[in-house]
Amino acid sequence: MTALAEHFRVSRSTIYEVLARARKQEFAPRRSVDDRFKSLKYGLKRLAKVA
Repeated sequence: MTALAEHFRVSRSTIYEVLARARKQEFAPRRSVDDRFKSLKYGLKRLAKVA
């Protein structure tokens, strides 16, 4: 677990939470807490970059 946490630069508790959700087959996207990802401006810039 420590190697995974260091590789992805997250805490070990985050790794445990993700693994617990994976065991429950919960693979749906989680609600973003970062407002930037919810904004129209970001979405349009991202769409222009991808398309």
